[in-house]
Amino acid sequence: MINNTKILRIRHSNLQLMNNKLHFNELLFSGLAYRFTIEGVFIELLIIADGVEIGKSDDLYQIKEGLIRIDTEFEDEFEEDDPRELEGCSFWKGAHFEGGTFSFTMEGILYRESVTDYNGMDGYPSRNWFSNGLLSGLSEENGTCYSWYDNGSLSHYSKGDKKNSNYRISMNESKNIRKLYLELEDSLDYRLFNEYGVSGDLTLLGQGIRNQEFFMLIQQIEKGALQRLSLIGTLITGDFLLSIDLNGVKYITINDDEFITDSDVNALQTKYPECRVVREIY
Repeated sequence: MINNTKILRIRHSNLQLMNNKLHFNELLFSGLAYRFTIEGVFIELLIIADGVEIGKSDDLYQIKEGLIRIDTEFEDEFEEDDPRELEGCSFWKGAHFEGGTFSFTMEGILYRESVTDYNGMDGYPSRNWFSNGLLSGLSEENGTCYSWYDNGSLSHYSKGDKKNSNYRISMNESKNIRKLYLELEDSLDYRLFNEYGVSGDLTLLGQGIRNQEFFMLIQQIEKGALQRLSLIGTLITGDFLLSIDLNGVKYITINDDEFITDSDVNALQTKYPECRVVREIY
């Protein structure tokens, strides 16, 4: 998983020089500062520690040779009735912009870095930040995506191609997996359990969730802590569900799981009379 390190990223022109040191909002600045020309063309990324420039950083997305990076504050603006306004893409000096873009808040805090294609469309890769310097989202060129809570805890992870994801995980702010989608051709990354637990309100989706994957997941939950379980299109079998201990579960929802029959649902309800077991069809 990506290491989400807090780093303040500021447009250099929004820093103030006081007593020969750089400050941001009257506080001594440490972080990264982005310098641009007066036309908004990126020049360099500087590392600043305690208000002093100490070198250059290469923490930038790679772009095609010969292309430039710009501050989106300098993108072309159009009247509301101009058809270009409806294209939803970047224009710079009258043409679709292809290259790297940086977007800053009014205070000069970087909140997005992206690479646009030849049509000026914002695409992969891209990074987004909270105002505290932690990543809020990351989309890699291969289609892998991450998002985080503002405390730095991972909230969502998915991988696949750019159009389809065959592996999706959602976590709550307590670092517990609450939703997992897994296609048949993929496999569960058990390294997740080194950092993340499993929520007591768990939703499992996709044919990559079989008996083994389900067993591994519930092994990570403290006994009796699983309260709500939703199964959607998995390959978990009814026999396996009936063979394991689900005491303490208050609600089980089963939808489109081909190896769990109506008889299995009735048997589960009989085995756990305090639990509501339902089959939902969408």
